Amino acid sequence: MLRNLSANIVMHGAVTTTDAKAKEIRRFLEPLITKAVRLKASGDVASGGPSSPQRVHCFRQLRRDLPERVVRTAPGGVAEEVWVVRKLVDEVGAGFAARNAEKGCGGGYLRIAKLGYRDGDGAPLSRVELAL
Repeated sequence: MLRNLSANIVMHGAVTTTDAKAKEIRRFLEPLITKAVRLKASGDVASGGPSSPQRVHCFRQLRRDLPERVVRTAPGGVAEEVWVVRKLVDEVGAGFAARNAEKGCGGGYLRIAKLGYRDGDGAPLSRVELAL
């Protein structure tokens, strides 16, 4: 459940879920984003950057905790594969690395906003989004 919620946050930037799941997803996803930020800050392997056993290990940890790829339906009904870990490192990690360098701080990658209560069962709802 946490893997799929995390993949959806990486893909879409935000999800709406219950308060309990929102708190758990923060504990699960923020360390993964920290790893992605450190990977991006240490250099890009695709552009000939440094490749070390630590980088390979970090990529394997990310692949262990997130689904490798997700098939989503693009506008027009066309199915496309999206590589979740690659998007996490290249887009999300790069954005937060730039933010951390600019502000001189790290952490606080997710924002949780309380929305109210769900119709039907009255469960408290929250919106979890990337704080880019």
